[in-house]
Amino acid sequence: ARELNQTLQQLEVESEELEVGLKEKRSEEETLEQKLKAKQQKQKQSLTLHKKHSARRDQLQMKLGELEGQMREAKSYRKQRERDAKMFAAIVSLKEQPSYGGRVYGRLSELCKIAESKKYMLAITVALGKHMDAVVVEDTNTAKECIQWLKNKFLPPMTFLPLRNLKV
Repeated sequence: ARELNQTLQQLEVESEELEVGLKEKRSEEETLEQKLKAKQQKQKQSLTLHKKHSARRDQLQMKLGELEGQMREAKSYRKQRERDAKMFAAIVSLKEQPSYGGRVYGRLSELCKIAESKKYMLAITVALGKHMDAVVVEDTNTAKECIQWLKNKFLPPMTFLPLRNLKV
């Protein structure tokens, strides 16, 4: 009976120790669950922030693409204006050359001004097509001389329309 009492007391002590250990483990579990919830909340916030930043990045990339397109268009327009200015200056120089003595008349589009009305300009542009920027000259020899002059000045080529060789 005494041995049974001792064993019973020992088991009660062990049971109390296990209860204390269990309480500690449950406390640790609650702490870990709270930390896990906090980390999950933080992860959720980070994901939301990431989505927000990704959307903003996509929006900015789209805007950047638009701006780059506008910049390309502006550069292209500027280069075209520079080419047009060079062509205009070259034609003016050709017209003023004493050696051509009035045999260079000018660009076809400049010679086709109709009553300063813009409503006819589209029709004229369509009708003239690729010859709109062609330079009207007296004859084939003048055209050849002008082509050589352009080459000597390292200017871009132009189309010349010799009046004597045009057939209507």
